[in-house]
Parts: sequence; structure tokens; C-alpha cells
Amino acid sequence: MIRSFFQNPLAGIVFITRCAASLYVGLKSCILSDTMTASK
Repeated sequence: MIRSFFQNPLAGIVFITRCAASLYVGLKSCILSDTMTASK
């Protein structure tokens, strides 16, 4: 896994970006739902 990761840096960048994006969206939705419940 790590070896192929270094052989194809572009795929690694895409993978990291995808992970970061999904994490960001998940955190954002959590924060949004928290603020929604807090405002009620």
C-alpha cells in the first residue's frame, strides 16, 4: 500500500483530498445539526 502510494503520488494526493473532503463535510454537517438543535 505505502509502496504504491509513493510510486503514484497523484493517486495519493487524490486519496488524501477525498478523505479530507469527506471529513470536512462530515464535520460541517455535525456542526450544522448542532447549531440547529441549539437554536431551537
